[in-house]
Amino acid sequence: MHEPVDQNLAYRLRELRAHSNISLTELAGALGVTRETISRYVHGKSHIPSERLGTMARAMHCEERDLYMPPGSPLPRLRFRPARRQNPQSSPYKVDFSIPHYLPVSADEPA
Repeated sequence: MHEPVDQNLAYRLRELRAHSNISLTELAGALGVTRETISRYVHGKSHIPSERLGTMARAMHCEERDLYMPPGSPLPRLRFRPARRQNPQSSPYKVDFSIPHYLPVSADEPA
C-alpha cells in the first residue's frame, strides 16, 4: 500500500528548491533519481522517502528541519548558492554532497 503524500512537505520542497536556485535535474543528480521523480515529489504526486530528506536538504544547502517547517515560513539563510549554468549542454553542476556547505543556525547567531 502506498504512503500518503505530505502536501505541506511538497510545497516546502518547492519553496526551498527555488530559494536555493537548484534545478530539478541538479537535485535529481544529487539524489540519484530521475528528474521526473523529483517533479512528482515537488508537485505532491509521490511520497518522499524519509531516508532521502537529509541528502535533499544538503543539496539545497539547508538543514533537514527546514523541510518540515510549514509552507510560507521564513526561508533559511544559505551559506552557499550555486550559480546557474549559462550553457545547458555543459556538464552538470557537481558538488560533493557528503560535505555540508552550510553552518548550523546556532553559528549564525551572535554569542
